[in-house]
Amino acid sequence: MVRHSLLLLALLELSGCSPRKPLPVSKDLGPAVQVIDVAGKPAVGVPGALTPSPLPETEPNDDREHAQRLDPQKVLRGSLLPPTTSGAGKGDDDFFVWPAQPTAQTLRIDGSGAPDLSLELLTESGQSLGVLDDRGAGEGERLWGLSLRAGQPLFIRVRGRLKAEAAHEPMLGAYQLAVSATAASPDSEAEPNDTLAQATPILGSDASGALSTRRDEDFFVLTLPATPGRRPPSTTPGEGLREAAILRIELTSPAVQSAIRVFVEPAASADSDGGAPSLRAVLEVSASKGREDLRIRNLPIPAGSGRVFVAVRGTGFARPPGESRYHVRLLLESPLEGAESEPNDLCQSQATVLGLSSGSADVAGFLWPGDLDCFHITAPSGQPTTYQAKLILPGGDCSASLEIVRDGGKPEDRKTRTAKSDTAKVSDGKPAEVSLTTTGDFFLRVSSRERRTCFESPYRLSVTTDGTTDGAKP
Repeated sequence: MVRHSLLLLALLELSGCSPRKPLPVSKDLGPAVQVIDVAGKPAVGVPGALTPSPLPETEPNDDREHAQRLDPQKVLRGSLLPPTTSGAGKGDDDFFVWPAQPTAQTLRIDGSGAPDLSLELLTESGQSLGVLDDRGAGEGERLWGLSLRAGQPLFIRVRGRLKAEAAHEPMLGAYQLAVSATAASPDSEAEPNDTLAQATPILGSDASGALSTRRDEDFFVLTLPATPGRRPPSTTPGEGLREAAILRIELTSPAVQSAIRVFVEPAASADSDGGAPSLRAVLEVSASKGREDLRIRNLPIPAGSGRVFVAVRGTGFARPPGESRYHVRLLLESPLEGAESEPNDLCQSQATVLGLSSGSADVAGFLWPGDLDCFHITAPSGQPTTYQAKLILPGGDCSASLEIVRDGGKPEDRKTRTAKSDTAKVSDGKPAEVSLTTTGDFFLRVSSRERRTCFESPYRLSVTTDGTTDGAKP
C-alpha cells in the first residue's frame, strides 16, 4: 500500500501538479467562484428562489430612540410576549426603523404570525402615517405602495393581541416583519402628504400614488402659470393667472371608488398682515358607486390664483388598500365660449342668467357626478309668455335630466305643462323638452344622471319663446 502511494506522488510531481498547492487559474476564466451556504427556504410562488432566515428581534426596542434597524430583503422575527431577560424591555410595543435612503423609495411592508397584529407607521418626528389593523389573528397585516422622499426614515410600531394560551406556548406570540423597496416613480406622491402644508408638488401635469390605508388622503399642489397652456417656471408661486381659466381633472383609481377635494390659493405669498394666504375650497365630489374613475371639467379658477391643491381619497375599496396605484392629471384650459359658469348648483343664488331679449338663448355645459347646473330665465315683459326649453346631448358619456324650478326651490309641480319627457337619454337619441307659460322669471335645472356624465363633449341647452325653434345645434 505504501509503495502505491509513493508511486502516485511521483506521478503528480512529474505532471506539475502538487496536492499541497492550489490549481493555477487562467486569466481567461474570470473571477474565482466562491460557494456560499445560503440558509433559506424556497419562496412561495417563485421556483428556485430563496427567502433569508429570519433575524431575531433585539431588545430593548420599545420606543423610537431604541428602534431596531430594518434592511432590504431581511426578515425580522419578534415576539409580543413580555421580555424575560432583566432590562430587555419595558413595554408591549416593538419599534423598527427603515433607514433613510439617498433616493425616493416605494415600500412594501409584510407582517405575519399568530398574534392579531397592528402596525403603525410613524415619521421621524413621531407623526402617524396610518395604522394597519384590518385583519384578524394569524392573518397578518400588509401594506403596498408607501412612497417616501429621499433622506426620509420610517418607523414601524408593532402591537398585537395575544391569546391566553400564548403565556405557555411562545410560538403564539411570535411574528415576522419584512420590508422591501423599489425606486419610486418620478411622478409619485411622497408621504407624509396628508395635509395642505405637506402636499406633493406636481412638476408637470401628471401624478400618481397609492391609498395605503382606508383613511389615507393624499394632497398634491400645482403651481399655476400666468397663461393656460404654459408651464410654470418653478414650484414657487409667481404672479398667478392673468385671466380666469378652467381646470380639468382626470383621476383613474383601479379597484377604488375615489373622491377629490379642490382648493385654490391666491398668488400673493402672504396677506398684508403677514399671515399665510387664504385658501378657498371650490369643489368636493365623489365618484359614482362602482366607478373607478372621476373626471371633472369646467371648474373655474379665478384670475390672480397662484396654486391649486387637489386631495385624493377612497370611499370604497374592491381590493385591499395600496394594492393598486391611482393616476391623476391636472390641465389648465381657457374658458369655453358660451358655456355655463360654475359654481351654479344653487338656483336661488348661483344660477347662470339667460336673457331672451332676441327671443332665444343658448348655453353649453359640462357635468360631473352629482353636478347640478341652474339657469335663470328672465321674462322679457309682464305679458304671459310661452317658453320652450330643449336639452340636447352629444352622446357618449353624457346623460342628464331637465327640470323646471320655481323660486329656486323644488322642481315645478305636476300642474306645469310639459312636452315629452323631462329626461334626456342617450339610448333613444331624443332631446329632453319642457314647455311653460308664465308671466314671471323661472329656473331650468340640468342634472347628471346615474353613472354617466358630460365630460368629453358639452350638452347644449336652448330656450325659445312663442314657439320659435331656432335653438342650438348639437
